[in-house]
Amino acid sequence: MEHVILIGGKRRKNNVQKDENTSLVKVKKKDDKLHTSNNKTSPNLNKWEIEIPLKLPSLNDYILKCRSNRFAGAQMKKKVEKDISLYISKLPVFRKPIKINFTWIEANKRRDYDNICFAKKFVLDALQSCGKLENDNRKWVVGFTDSFELSEDKTYKVILNIEEQDTNEI
Repeated sequence: MEHVILIGGKRRKNNVQKDENTSLVKVKKKDDKLHTSNNKTSPNLNKWEIEIPLKLPSLNDYILKCRSNRFAGAQMKKKVEKDISLYISKLPVFRKPIKINFTWIEANKRRDYDNICFAKKFVLDALQSCGKLENDNRKWVVGFTDSFELSEDKTYKVILNIEEQDTNEI
């Protein structure tokens, strides 16, 4: 069985592959399971990393759309979820609860942290609408963390580190 995951718009499969632009090891196939880590093999086989190289809208952007037209906010949400789903489509279907670490990489310091991480709503809803997650409620998403970085190459992206939890860990 071949596992494929989309990272930064590139298909990766089977062996450990390094992105030329970063030092992250992206995907490794071992024992028919995917796992990723930073420069080493992860002992946990229930971890996935995916990079979404998009500038996701902030809360302020969403509020502005909602106030401009009563349908504009819903239209914006639908478009953003569709864009995100292009990157998360290769993830497996999660059968256990998950924890997600969001790493928000911004090109500059213009947007506030709370406005940036509002976009996790779009990511979680896209996971659910793509069928990768049964629901984005507390039963299925047992936690998340946010970290923020400035991009050296002035690009926007978000990196998701998703870890399935054993039911006895919850």
